[in-house]
Amino acid sequence: PPEIEKRSILVAILFGLFIGSFLVFFQPFDLNLAEYEYKNIKIFFFGVITSGILLVFFIGLPYLFPRWFSVNIWKVKHQIVFYLTALLVIATLNGLYINYLEHYTFKWSNYWWIIWRTIILGGIPIGFLVLLEYNRKMRIHVQEAKALHGFDLMDLKPPRQAVYKISTASKSDAFAIDLNSFLFAEAQSNYVFVNSIEDMQQKKTLHRISLTLLDTQLTDDHVKRCHRSYLVNLSKVRDVSGNAQGLRLWLDDGDFGIPVSRKYIPLIKDYFS
Repeated sequence: PPEIEKRSILVAILFGLFIGSFLVFFQPFDLNLAEYEYKNIKIFFFGVITSGILLVFFIGLPYLFPRWFSVNIWKVKHQIVFYLTALLVIATLNGLYINYLEHYTFKWSNYWWIIWRTIILGGIPIGFLVLLEYNRKMRIHVQEAKALHGFDLMDLKPPRQAVYKISTASKSDAFAIDLNSFLFAEAQSNYVFVNSIEDMQQKKTLHRISLTLLDTQLTDDHVKRCHRSYLVNLSKVRDVSGNAQGLRLWLDDGDFGIPVSRKYIPLIKDYFS
């Protein structure tokens, strides 16, 4: 979303400004002994490198590999590894840059030297970023869950039509979905897992159909898309929770929390209101 991209760009720029300004004003790691032409500009370029790499990590990678950054799998530990990997790449490019400035040939001792100092300098602000992002997401999702708790999740009308005949590319693979037992559908590549509950037992069946095609055939008002990988029967929702990982809908079985993407939250709120 645009607001996330703007925040990521701002964080990347501010982080680079902090690194560049810190190195220029304090000149640690023997930078005070260096004798470069346009010294301050060349030292500040370490911050430019930092901002550039963070922009690639914050904007480029999520765009190229959206599945890796899915709310369904992205946890705090992934955030920590993500930032540490970014630090490693920043340290590598900074190492190449210092070798260029000092006319050094590549040595592993020099490489580990710059990595260690990059981690020391960048570790503290990275830790603050992880903590601030965790608290921000926690606050937003808890507020959204509280808003949904204001609605009566139990006071829902039953589906108008109980059974839907679902057609696929192959007529022999056609199947039926009973909305009285249907919980949710989960996309897995070109297949969909249909989850239902019958006689107090959860049932899971696999069908060769896209989630989008299934969505177009399940036209009941209770069935909504809540995530790019999930289609959920909202009449089965019994609780809503929110944490740093996002908003989740808890269904009749109570064993699985269905993730809700931010763009679908207004749709879910509108349904319950």
